[in-house]
Amino acid sequence: VLFHPPSPHSLVFAHQMAPMEQRPFELSNGSQLAPIGFGCGFGSWAGDDWKGFRPELGWLGITLALKTGYRNFDTSQGYGTHRVLGTCLGQAFATGQLKRSDVFVTTKVAHPCGPGAEHSAKSLSLANVGRTVDWSLDIETFKQEVRCMIERSLDELMLGYVDLLLMHWPGPWGSSDEAANRAKRFAAWEVFEEYY
Repeated sequence: VLFHPPSPHSLVFAHQMAPMEQRPFELSNGSQLAPIGFGCGFGSWAGDDWKGFRPELGWLGITLALKTGYRNFDTSQGYGTHRVLGTCLGQAFATGQLKRSDVFVTTKVAHPCGPGAEHSAKSLSLANVGRTVDWSLDIETFKQEVRCMIERSLDELMLGYVDLLLMHWPGPWGSSDEAANRAKRFAAWEVFEEYY
């Protein structure tokens, strides 16, 4: 279960809570995964006040999530929160509160351009650059784009590795070309295997 709070202000009560205890379960590769995760996709998508992803909201939310005992974090290249999460975790590592093996980090790559792009295009934020991939590219170029997204994710997170890497979306928005989408998913999987 991953929780995406509507805003970090909904977590203000966290300073009064005792850290939660979570019994992790073991995956087939031996990794330990806490059953409750904290989603790092902060933003506003409703009504006329559409703002999209707002990574700056993550500073308070992630800090309080760590304080209350979350150790399973879900982020994405598309959310723009890699650096925020990586920095918050790095501070916990530097102070000895946690070590890398205490946390489980999932990220996602290969998100197609989609709804909301017209809003993002109006933004001058560099956070919008390189966070999506063009699914109409030829297979080899697509694979290279996926590699670049993985490398960028690792660089932004500053953790050395991620525990789980996912493809964010199974194909371009509105596409009905199942064969082409399947070929791109397979190509992305081949790239994922290069990193495993």
